[in-house]
Amino acid sequence: MTFLRILVMAVLFCSLYGQSSGAKNKPANTPHESLPNVVYDGQGNKVPAKGYRWANESVEGDYSVVPEGNKFITSVRIYNLQTGEVMDATLDNKQDGHGFIAAESKVSGEKFKGEFSYEISGDSSGSVVSPPWIKQTGFLLGRKGVLYGSATAVGNKGTILDIVFSTDPKTGHGTGVAKDNKEVLYKLQF
Repeated sequence: MTFLRILVMAVLFCSLYGQSSGAKNKPANTPHESLPNVVYDGQGNKVPAKGYRWANESVEGDYSVVPEGNKFITSVRIYNLQTGEVMDATLDNKQDGHGFIAAESKVSGEKFKGEFSYEISGDSSGSVVSPPWIKQTGFLLGRKGVLYGSATAVGNKGTILDIVFSTDPKTGHGTGVAKDNKEVLYKLQF
């Protein structure tokens, strides 16, 4: 067989059987073996499970998903790195990319309210604008496929929190850092 004939047969084979027969034979809505909230469509293609959408459609091969409408409420713990106090907070996402934050200090009784916004980083160049104080925290920005956000929360006793956070869209877990207007640093876990 000539090289050209083998090449033509390989192209025809790939066009007819481009996906593994195992994936192609899976019924629609069969969960993917290792990708959470991703299913097969009955044709061997990976698609988001019902109630989910691709987190970042512009990145080829990124199978991260987020809930449709991306509405969520997340519990967050904010650790004061000076005193050790732990504040409970919530991130309440009302629409794609924007929501509200609320927290309360059990020690001082100060109640915080504010807003947050986020975007998914499509490259490693660090498209998220970071505050100048972030370098002293060691917090990393700009990892590909990670959801990054920032928030401002104002307390009823005058404390203002400037917050930066990241979330893994696959798991919903995240971390972040904050600094208040009194130069106190915080760490967030959720």
